Amino acid sequence: MGRAGQIRTIDIYKEEVVMGDVFLKYVKVPLIQIQIETIMDELNQVEWSEISEEDMIPTYEE
Repeated sequence: MGRAGQIRTIDIYKEEVVMGDVFLKYVKVPLIQIQIETIMDELNQVEWSEISEEDMIPTYEE
């Protein structure tokens, strides 16, 4: 069994409603590292000290 912080090695196949009509999407195992790097690159381009907390919410949602 995996531990927190480790990348999983098994694909997850299920649809899960989180809040309202928002669904969780699970990326396939071979794409996890690419997805992490893409998201981190996007988040590292945000000037966090220059935006309000209200403006942070849509940034995290994307």
